[in-house]
Amino acid sequence: MQDLSGKSSGKPLYFEQDGLHFLLDRLPRPRCLGCLNNTLKCDIIACKGAFSHKKGKVHPMGNPKEIYLDGSSYVWNGKRWYQAKTFLTPPVVTIMKLDLLLLRALEEEDLSISDIDELLDRARQAQNGLQYERSEAILRRILKQNPRNPAAMTLLCSTLRALDRPMESLKATNGIKGIEYAPLLVARAAAFCDLGKLPEATAELTRAIEIGGDESAPLVAKRIKSQRRSAKLNAGKKA
Repeated sequence: MQDLSGKSSGKPLYFEQDGLHFLLDRLPRPRCLGCLNNTLKCDIIACKGAFSHKKGKVHPMGNPKEIYLDGSSYVWNGKRWYQAKTFLTPPVVTIMKLDLLLLRALEEEDLSISDIDELLDRARQAQNGLQYERSEAILRRILKQNPRNPAAMTLLCSTLRALDRPMESLKATNGIKGIEYAPLLVARAAAFCDLGKLPEATAELTRAIEIGGDESAPLVAKRIKSQRRSAKLNAGKKA
C-alpha cells in the first residue's frame, strides 16, 4: 500500500492497492476515486468513472489531486471536482478557478520530467483533455532533444491542426525524409486536407498505406473523396 499524500498533514489520504486507487476520507471504508462509491458497493469492472481503476490509465487532467482554494479543500478524482468535507460539487466559477490551478500544477510537473516516453504519455493526455497549448509545449521539448522522434512529430502535427494551424503543422514535420511512420504520414495527409491540397494529401496517404497504414487512414481517405466530390459540384455550378 502506497500513501500518496502523507499521514501527518491531516488532509484526506490517497492510497493505492493492487493497481486500484482509493481515497481515505475518515469514512469506515475507503471510497473509490472513479465513482466515489463505497468500495464494497463499487463493481470495479463496471465502474464508469472517468478515472480508470486500472493502474497507468489516467484521465487527461492527471492523477487524483487535492487543491486548496479560498480556505477550502477540493479534490479532483479524474471525473469531477468535489469539496473534500462535503463531497458536494462546487459552483461553476470555482470549478473554472480549480481547473486553472490544476492545469498550472500539471505544467509544473511536465517541466520536472525528462523521460521522453513519460512526456509522450503526458502530451497525449493533454491533447485528449483539449489542453493543446500544454501538449504543444511538451512535444516541442521532446523534439528539441530528439528532432526526428516520429511519435512526437505525429502528435505535434495533430495538436497544431486542432489549434487551426495546419500550415505550421506541416512545416513542423517537414524533416520526415527517411522516416517511414504511417501515423505521421496520415496526420500530414489530414493537414493537407485542411488546406484543400488534395493531391498532396493523396500522396501522403498513399505512402502511409504502402508501409502498413494506420487506423485513421480510412477516415482521411473518406475525407479526400468527400472534398473531391464537393470540388466537382462547385465547379459544375460555376460552369
